Parts: sequence; structure tokens; C-alpha cells
Amino acid sequence: MIEYKKIIDKRLIELFNKKDLPYQILIDAALYAVDTTAKRIRPLLILSCVKSYDQDISIAIDPACAIELVHTYSLIHDDLPCMDDDDFRRGKPTLHKKYPEWVAVLTGDYLLSYAFEIVLNIKNLSEKQILELARTLSKNSCNLLAGQTVDLVSENKKIDFETLNFMHLNKTASLFVAAIDFAAIILNLDSKKRENLNIFAKKLGFIFQIQDDILGAFADEKKLGKSTLSDMREGKNIILIYKAKELVTKGDLVVLEKLWGLQSAKISDLKKVREIVKKCGVLFWCEKEKRRLSEKAKGHIKNVTADLYYQGILEEVVDFAGNRQN
Repeated sequence: MIEYKKIIDKRLIELFNKKDLPYQILIDAALYAVDTTAKRIRPLLILSCVKSYDQDISIAIDPACAIELVHTYSLIHDDLPCMDDDDFRRGKPTLHKKYPEWVAVLTGDYLLSYAFEIVLNIKNLSEKQILELARTLSKNSCNLLAGQTVDLVSENKKIDFETLNFMHLNKTASLFVAAIDFAAIILNLDSKKRENLNIFAKKLGFIFQIQDDILGAFADEKKLGKSTLSDMREGKNIILIYKAKELVTKGDLVVLEKLWGLQSAKISDLKKVREIVKKCGVLFWCEKEKRRLSEKAKGHIKNVTADLYYQGILEEVVDFAGNRQN
């Protein structure tokens, strides 16, 4: 995994090796956004899946980078003042804090557009495969935007669990699905194996989101690379708080509803939320749910490849998604 990450990191830097252009600020900003300590889990998922079929991963490097550019674009726009208004991302100032806000907006647009250019210029795949990749990228980018829209319109509002699932399936899981679909297209897998990989990717997305919610409230900010107060101040509908509201006492529910969504919330308020969350047992529920989803996801891996070694490669991705610390 570490070796694959180094390959992706290196290629991403190469893609922005452009100098002395009239719009150089756009290239520099894009490089600032992609040159980070990011986990690269989505591109790693593509490479791991391709490797699980004992294929040369070089065929999947550029498609994997395209997925990462779309993900990075979504984070840049997600951090903007008109959306989540975050000051830090991946351990350094967000793009609109490093550069003027208009540069951040255009950089996000550029990364999304560049991702399609990379896909359409791939040399070692058939025209049919390239067209399929572009369609998949377009579809899941739109799904991502649908999830992001629900996220923003639902702030400080009560939503049902079906809406919460829709939000996470689209905002979080869509690029995991795109990554898996990319691998399936590159490998020319049959429809049955594609279906199993698709379900695997959705389970993986939910595992990732649950861990993201836990880290968002309980992680060390220095390790996390962003504020732990962000979700709380914005009154985000996250699984952790949604389930906590079902499990807490009436008295704690009053406190939780008062603090979650308080724009002036301080660390002391977050500590109160943490105490309530710990006390009600929702962390235990989250760990149990992650284990359940992990077992389901790993079960679908077995339907894709019978080789235990290659099953282990994809299982490693599942374990990483559920146990990461940033």
C-alpha cells in the first residue's frame, strides 16, 4: 500500500509539472492542493483491485489519479466560505486561505475538468473502455454533488435515516464506487463480478463515513489535519449524532440538540458532546456497525477472486478505512 501511494503521489506531481504559463497561479494552486499527506484511498483502491487480478498496475495509474483529482476538487469546494468554511485541510491551510477565494473556485473547476482530460487521453485502453471510464466518472461526480447538496440543505434540520443514507451513499461512497468501476472496466470484468465489486465499494464508503464521523468529533486536531469543531458548529447530520439522539436520555438530548449546531461552539462544548456520546453507547454501536459492514464487504471480495493473497489486498483497504486515525 505504501509503495502504491508513492507511485500515485509521484504521478500527481508530474501531472502539474508546468512552468511559466500566463495562468501559472492556477497550476501552482492545483499543485498545492494535490501535494499533501492525503491517504489516497480511492486511487489505492483501483490499484489494489487491478493487482488482485495479477495485472500490471501501470495501466491503472492515470485513471487512479483522475479519481483523486475529482476527490480533491470536491474538498476544495467543500471548504469554501459559502459551504463548510473550513480553515485547514490535510494539515495545512485550505486553498482559499492560501490563495484568493476566486483561485480556489477556479482550481476546483480545473481539477474536475483535467480529470476528464486525463481519462480521455489514456493510451493503453480501448476507445470503448475510455468512453466507459468517462461515463462512470461523470455519473459518480454528479452523484457526489447530489450528496453534497443534501448535506448542505440538511444542516440543523431533522432528517430521516433514509435521507442520511442517501447523503452518505452519494457524497462519500460515490467515488469509491467510481474507483471500483474504473478497475472493473480496466480489467474487463463480467457483470456478476462488477456487481459484487459495486456492493463492496458501497459498504466500504459507509465504513469510511462512520470512521470519519468518529474522528470528526474525537480525533486529535493535529493528527486529523482539520478542526474537530467544524461539523458541530454547522449542525451536520452525521451518523454518530443521529444514532446518539436515539440512545441518549431526555436530559442529554436537550443538551445535545442545544450544542450541536451552535455556531459559537467552543472546545468546552465539544467536550460535553463527547461525554454524552460516550455515555449513551453510540461509539459501541459504530464499532459494531463497522464490523458488520466489513464482514459484508469482505464477503463480496470472495465472490470476485478466490485467491487468498489477492483477497487480502482488498481486505487491507477495508481494514484501513475503518481504523484510520486521520
